[in-house]
Amino acid sequence: MRSKWILGASLCILVGACAQSPAPSVNIVSAPFADGKEHREPVFYNDHMYAVSYRFDAGAAAYVVRVTREGRVMKAGAEGRKSAEAIATSSLSHFACPTKMRAEILAGSLRHDGAGYVMNLRCGG
Repeated sequence: MRSKWILGASLCILVGACAQSPAPSVNIVSAPFADGKEHREPVFYNDHMYAVSYRFDAGAAAYVVRVTREGRVMKAGAEGRKSAEAIATSSLSHFACPTKMRAEILAGSLRHDGAGYVMNLRCGG
């Protein structure tokens, strides 16, 4: 009888602990480019050459990424924005994020700076 009570109490504690476990965090504060220097990579996308420059801002715990098109100004409309988003997330995922993590654009950070797009990204799930 006593062993059944101990087993029952153990199961209740185990189930309660699992139900209250916090969601895992995907916020990466460290970076392989933690030196704060700007790094630049050429990217070929949709038959055009682009330049992706990025640096890690430790204060914001995010990468500041700038996407420009070689020899031309990027369009400020939806087409240019979509291309910049795809190039930035793919490039940062490849060059800076840990394996199997994808870069995610921080909400409200995407802006056109006259020649290209600048945005803040973090490595996430």
